[in-house]
Amino acid sequence: MKPYSHNADPRAHGVACESCHGAAERWLAQIPDSDWPGSCELPLPLLAAASAAGRDQAEPERPAAAVRLRTAGGDWLSVHASLLHGSGGQSTVLILEEPGPGEITSLILDTHGVTGAQAKVVALVLRGYSTKQIVGQLAISQYTVQEHLRAVFDKLGVRSRQELAAALVSPGH
Repeated sequence: MKPYSHNADPRAHGVACESCHGAAERWLAQIPDSDWPGSCELPLPLLAAASAAGRDQAEPERPAAAVRLRTAGGDWLSVHASLLHGSGGQSTVLILEEPGPGEITSLILDTHGVTGAQAKVVALVLRGYSTKQIVGQLAISQYTVQEHLRAVFDKLGVRSRQELAAALVSPGH
């Protein structure tokens, strides 16, 4: 990342970067102070993504580095970082965006400790699959499907497939 000058509060001019879209400025303003120590040019999660993008340059086929964080308002923010090469040298681009529904579902499942196998069952439940269809799709027993669902219900504090879908589709409501 290229250095730039800023005053004591890096958000005093809206954003700490060479150029920025207005939407990114609004996202940056929502990052909690705990993620933005006064001595940093950018919030720590953004610096981590930029650093990861720099480490990943040896493997160009890898997807852009990404981090997800909660805003001060409780919403999720996705940050993708990638290195750009041009006549002016190398720079890092950071893309800030609201995560899509699939990303939010993944975040919720991850934060509750849902395993990969359990997440596969949840994905099929969200697509409307019956237990019998899940058994056929994943080649696991009906008992295993029920055990995975019971574990997910316990982890998310829900009691039915409908409550599970509601918790994942509109979290916090």
